[in-house]
Amino acid sequence: MLGRTPLEGDRSAMHTLVVGGQGGMTDKKSRWSTDEKIRIVLQAFNLQSSMAEICRKHNLVPRTVYIWKEKFLAAGGRAQFA
Repeated sequence: MLGRTPLEGDRSAMHTLVVGGQGGMTDKKSRWSTDEKIRIVLQAFNLQSSMAEICRKHNLVPRTVYIWKEKFLAAGGRAQFA
């Protein structure tokens, strides 16, 4: 048990990390409304803000914003991208 981390075997702590963490998929789909996603994506197109600033401000990882940008562009900038 030398290499054991404090979270191993603690299902409640693990659940909290999965659901509430950046890697959780269970509640992320409902966390951001389409309007919020659009606002964040438009900020990402603004050259005045860096991706790091946007991600820190909204507690997101860059990959999430890039995925939203791709979907936004694929939808032609319409609100149906979410």
